[in-house]
Amino acid sequence: MGDSTSTNIRNLLEGRINLVRNLAQNIAREPANAETLMDESVVTSSFLTDYLGKVDGSFSIRPNTKMPDGYDPRSRPWYKDGMNASGAILTEPYIDLATNKMVISVISKVSSSIGVVGGDLALDGLVELINSLNFGGMGYAFLINEQGKILVHPDKALVMKSLSDLYRTHTETFRRADRGPVQRASPLADLRTNQRATFRQRVHRPPYR
Repeated sequence: MGDSTSTNIRNLLEGRINLVRNLAQNIAREPANAETLMDESVVTSSFLTDYLGKVDGSFSIRPNTKMPDGYDPRSRPWYKDGMNASGAILTEPYIDLATNKMVISVISKVSSSIGVVGGDLALDGLVELINSLNFGGMGYAFLINEQGKILVHPDKALVMKSLSDLYRTHTETFRRADRGPVQRASPLADLRTNQRATFRQRVHRPPYR
C-alpha cells in the first residue's frame, strides 16, 4: 500500500513539475503570449493557481485574483528561489496570499529578463492522499524533503519541523531507510537542483516478546 501511494504522489508531483517547466519554456519563446499560455486548461486544471512574476514587478495570476496593495512578486521567497534555480523546483509549504491556503509551489525561471512562473498545489490534497493509508494503528506516513524537514504529517503541528529534532534516536535509520526493516522510502521527484522530496512510511515495531 505504501509503495502504491508513494508512486501516486511521485507521479503527481513529476507531472506538475513538467507542466511548469514546459510553461516556462513556452513563455520564454513567446513572451507576448504569456497570458494565453497561462490560460490553457491543462495548466489551470492542474493547479490551485498559476502565475507569472516579472522582473518589472508586475504579476499575473489565474484565476484572476486581487492581490494586496503594493504586492511585488520580486520580494516573495518563491520568486527569489525561482530566479536562483537552474530548473523547476518545489518550495517548502507556505500560506498563499491569493487563496490563504497552505500550499507547495512548483516554480521555474522563465529567463533572467522575464521572471518566474509557478503553480500552487494545495497541501490539504497531499495530506488527504498520504493520510488515506491505514496501518491498523501500527504506524503512519509522512512527507519530508532532502534536508529532513517535514512537509506533510498527520499531526499538522509537526509540519516544517526538523526530522532530527523529532526522532533524534532514529534519524540515521530514516536516512538509511533502504537498509533496515523499520522504514521504507521512495524518492518523489529529482528536481535537478539537489532537492528531493521523499515519501516516508514509518512502521512501528511491536515490542519484542
